[in-house]
Amino acid sequence: MSQLKYTKPQISMPQKSQPSPLRGGVLSVLALFSVIVAAAAGYLFAEQKQQKVDQPANTERATMQAMVTQLQDQNSELVTKLAKFEQTDAIDSTTNKEMLKSLAEKEQEVKTLNEELSFYKKIVSPEGFEEGLGIESFSMDFGETINEYPYKLVLTQVGGGSIEARGTVLLRVQGTQDGFEKVLEWWDLRPDSSLPMPSFGFKYFQRMDGKIILPEGFIARVVLVKIIPDSTSLKSSEQSYTWDAVISGG
Repeated sequence: MSQLKYTKPQISMPQKSQPSPLRGGVLSVLALFSVIVAAAAGYLFAEQKQQKVDQPANTERATMQAMVTQLQDQNSELVTKLAKFEQTDAIDSTTNKEMLKSLAEKEQEVKTLNEELSFYKKIVSPEGFEEGLGIESFSMDFGETINEYPYKLVLTQVGGGSIEARGTVLLRVQGTQDGFEKVLEWWDLRPDSSLPMPSFGFKYFQRMDGKIILPEGFIARVVLVKIIPDSTSLKSSEQSYTWDAVISGG
């Protein structure tokens, strides 16, 4: 009897860089079916070469042919199911990300609304709050250049009624430069040498914004914000902030 050559049929398998446990199980079953298909097809090929010598094998060959066809159908079905699983996983992942993003946005909206509500309650119903001028909030951000820092300031007047508060805002930054302690005043910080100190004028609250420029090599540590009213009937108010606390991303 001459030696028969066995050629293993190529069964295409879906590829996935990072299979999930579900896809891994499907792939394992798919691989098992592929091995069975390959073995059956090889046996069938060998039997075809010997059909003139061994006629009784025809019945078994027919059985194997039916098995091969069945296994190939199951193989194709598993490939289709795997593709659906991958598509479902992708849809679920995208949906979950969108839902989480939407939820985070809604939570931020609620937080902002609560802050706004608390702020306006303080202005409209000042009971329980200290009367006079106050600094509601102060924050800074990174500017277009490396040493430029835009700021946002919110001032309030509690219990002032219809009296308009007017005055100026003092900004001062403490830090170090070349290893020495240094304090920068407004004229050291202003982006334009002709800019006067920021001024305010409001009855209930006022939002202000501007920017400062730090000298090259200066390391900021503390920011002092002080509001100085023109009227002697109103008291000045001040707040100190660490640089890391007010700078965005700090």
